[in-house]
Amino acid sequence: MGGFDFDIENIDISSVPLKDAILPPPAAEVADSSYAHLDPQVRVAPGLVIACVGRERCRAGYAVERDGFACHGLEFVAEGAGMLWLDGNEYTLGPGHLFIYGPWTPHRITSDAKRPMLKYFVDFFGSGAGAELKLAGLAAGDIKRVVEIEPMHRLFEEILRESRKPHETRHAITAAGLRLVLAKSRESFHPSQGTALRAQETYERCETYMENNLQRLRGLEDFSKKVGLAPSHLCRLYRRFAKTTPHALLTRRKLARAADLLIARPAPMVKEAAAMVGYEDALHFSRLFSRHFGCSPRAFGMQQGRAITAASR
Repeated sequence: MGGFDFDIENIDISSVPLKDAILPPPAAEVADSSYAHLDPQVRVAPGLVIACVGRERCRAGYAVERDGFACHGLEFVAEGAGMLWLDGNEYTLGPGHLFIYGPWTPHRITSDAKRPMLKYFVDFFGSGAGAELKLAGLAAGDIKRVVEIEPMHRLFEEILRESRKPHETRHAITAAGLRLVLAKSRESFHPSQGTALRAQETYERCETYMENNLQRLRGLEDFSKKVGLAPSHLCRLYRRFAKTTPHALLTRRKLARAADLLIARPAPMVKEAAAMVGYEDALHFSRLFSRHFGCSPRAFGMQQGRAITAASR
């Protein structure tokens, strides 16, 4: 497939529909978000220029619809599900989907109400943008599915982290991160090839079950029984597609969910948060949490609560 291959040096930039395309969506549509605007004034520029980087944990009502865009937009779905209308085609989105749009590429993105998406995006422009995309075998209007989901997830998180640093080197580092994403996107396949890849489909089924049953799952043995796979098979799947073990990923997601719960409550109740993500032993939960976040659950909740209060003043 593939659409228009955009070279910003060869067009009248005044014709690009800037609108408010790279502004964040309304707060009602995202449960959690983080953005870094590096160089949002789209213009004729040499090389590869990063305009904006972001992460969005969508709510049920999340919807973005555009007739065109000011620059290239590359998006990656890390968790959840949604729908995509891209350049006249309709796709069901799931973990691992990577898609790209550009000027004059109509697109609409919505999030599933029961499985809201966690997704990342990088908006970029410049005379070198087209060459970088060609090198990766991509063009506006393309969608692919990444084979190694968790490593790509970590890469986008690292790009976002670097883009928020106050140093001027963030521009070069973020551009290098995007080039790495584009290079790794070659280890992917088009949705039309997906039906032949049974292992990928099995992994996605397991991922869906894990996402929807975090509280009830108690570990590898329990998980393997619930999805009907031998523990060894399940471990092979996760090592192949997530580059980690199912137990490690389950633990990390439980702790991340617990962190959200602690932030949401003015006076964090550690025992309650532990129970809500499936830990009956609050002491064991606290040890895991401290190892992962570097502080106790109670200290974490209080610190984040103070930060939110200070930001709202």
